[in-house]
Parts: sequence; C-alpha cells; structure tokens
Amino acid sequence: MTTLLLLRHSIPERGGSSPDPGLSAEGLQRAAAVFQNDAFRTVSLVWSSPSLRALQTAQLLGLPVRQDTRLAERRTGDTTGQNASFWKRQYEDPDFKNPDGESFREVSARMADCIHELLDSLPEGQNALVVSHAAAICSYLQRFCTVEVTDTAQKLRRITFQGEVLLDGHFWEADGFVLHIENRRPVLIRTIFAAKKKKKDTSLSRCLLLAEMVGFEPTCPIKDKTISSFSCFTVLGGRQR
Repeated sequence: MTTLLLLRHSIPERGGSSPDPGLSAEGLQRAAAVFQNDAFRTVSLVWSSPSLRALQTAQLLGLPVRQDTRLAERRTGDTTGQNASFWKRQYEDPDFKNPDGESFREVSARMADCIHELLDSLPEGQNALVVSHAAAICSYLQRFCTVEVTDTAQKLRRITFQGEVLLDGHFWEADGFVLHIENRRPVLIRTIFAAKKKKKDTSLSRCLLLAEMVGFEPTCPIKDKTISSFSCFTVLGGRQR
C-alpha cells in the first residue's frame, strides 16, 4: 500500500497585478504549520502544479519538487454572461465547459494520468505529496467520492467517501486529503485541515471580563459555563461597583 497526500496550495498574495501570485506571509506560515503534521514526515516524492502559489507551498517541505502542468488548476475559459450558478454546474455536469475552458471530466483525466504515473514510480510503502488546486483536486476525487455543492455563493462543498463525510464546508488553502492507495484506487481517505474553524467564544471567562470592563461583578456562583456574551449580564445578575 502507498499513501498519497493531496494538498491544496496555501494562501496567495491578494489584490496584486500578477497573473501568477506567490504565497502571502500568512500563506507561508500556514503551509509551514501544516507540514508539521505527522503525515508529511514520511513523504519521499513531491510533485506540484507549476503555479507559483502551489510550487512555493510544495517547496516548504524541503524536498526536491517536480512540476507538472497536468496538476494545474482548471481553465475556466470565457465566463462572459455566467452567474454564480456556473460554479455549481461544473460539479453537476462533468462535461460542461466554457469557451476555451476545460470540463471537470477533462481535468480529472489529466490529474489521474499524472497521479497514476507518480504512483507507478513510487516504491511500495512510500508516500508522495501532490500540491494542486481546489477544483482540480475535487475533479480527481469525483472518481471515487461524491462531491456536492451545498452553497453556491459561499463555495461550500460536501465530499463523501464510502458513506463517510470527509469535508462539509469550505475547502480552505492548505487543506488536503490523505489517500491510502491499492491498485491505483483509495481504500481509505482522511482529511488534513490547516485552517481551524473558529468557534464562538461563549466561555464564562469572557463574560466575566466583559462584566469587569463595565464595572459589574457577579452576586452568586456561576455554574453555566456555556452562556453567551450577549446574555452574560442577565445570567450573572451582577451589581455595579
């Protein structure tokens, strides 16, 4: 069995004029952080999309990187007249494409061709890393997984493998998948999330801090430690100092 780590590139520079931006400072930090995951410690082969944001992500692992155009992002082509539904349609109709663009079926084919070549060259028991792009990775995963669009406006997806939900929401930069492969097909897939979901801070300590800031203090012991900051003054039943 071999292991393939399929990673989306990290966060690129935004707002510049370059058609091929590299990683931002945050992107460099996020990629360096995700490579601390134990899954990357046994990687012996690294292939990447030639896009600068993907290449710089791959290089941070510290191994030689082979660039391959078959791992590039999907060419969307001419989107004149398209609305947000275009993004969902490309997942639902694998043959849909814009003028001068690629369909998901075409992207999946070139991704698979590249990955199969990589796997065939990888000694048994060794691991490889592929750094690519969100749509390209999803097109490849559709060969084994169900990929559904759950929110077109926010670009949310649900990816399921053998009845298990792998991802339900955003496919963030530097997120990825670990595929355990036999005969070119995954027998197990798990996820790597670089971006931790931010949870609403509803702790008692936050409520007490807010109370302190406005000059209130609690009049009785507090047992509920999941109260919201919106209602903390009511729950605390405080008195003004």
